[in-house]
Amino acid sequence: MLVTRVLRRPVALVFCAALAVTGCSGNEGGGGSGGGGGVAGSSGTGGTAGSGTGGGASGGSAGTSTGGAAGSGSGGMAGAGGSSGTTALGCPPAPPYGTQVGDLAPDVTLYDCDGNAVQLHSLCAHQAAAVYTFAIWCPVCKAHMDNGEPQALYAQYQNDDFDMFVVVTQTATGALPDETHCVATRDAYNLKMPVLVDKDGALEKTLGLSVNSGALALSHGAKIELLQSYGFDALSQKLPELLGK
Repeated sequence: MLVTRVLRRPVALVFCAALAVTGCSGNEGGGGSGGGGGVAGSSGTGGTAGSGTGGGASGGSAGTSTGGAAGSGSGGMAGAGGSSGTTALGCPPAPPYGTQVGDLAPDVTLYDCDGNAVQLHSLCAHQAAAVYTFAIWCPVCKAHMDNGEPQALYAQYQNDDFDMFVVVTQTATGALPDETHCVATRDAYNLKMPVLVDKDGALEKTLGLSVNSGALALSHGAKIELLQSYGFDALSQKLPELLGK
């Protein structure tokens, strides 16, 4: 009996230290003050349990308010807060939508060079996505294209969780374009990313995105991170930030 009394406290202390828990300052019992133990709480009396009702159920692995691996609420190994304590954005995103930075972008229908509909929300699964608008009459747009900048930007990140649309928005006379303008732009500048055409002027009407050298950056869930006229340079700076570069 003497050996048992001498060894019990060191074993409990070593177990707490090995787990790097925060609730090991009390007595060496197996449960917290409110119930069966978890691994860590903030003020429990147990050697291996927190102050709440503990246990491994009722949540994910790192909830922030009522549990988590080291939470102060009802946590044991898992609290009620979910796997990260935050809500992931859906894809495609549900309303409400908006047109400001931080809003979820509304959906817009564009068309590829074969006339197939392509939704703006098809970009929502990516960590980062970009839209660059090209009006054929626009000198600034043409300068970026002539210098190969949109293609170079796409090539730089195409192996990341990223995609990019170049969208033809107006013809040389300012009229709405069609698939022939899509093909001509793609081939003239040897573009490898998806080249689309905005036959209805939807980007400007729905999002307020400029038809000439407009830049739109989206994060996962189609959250607006940048929406700017003459914004190619700003887009080039925003993408590495979104991709953690």
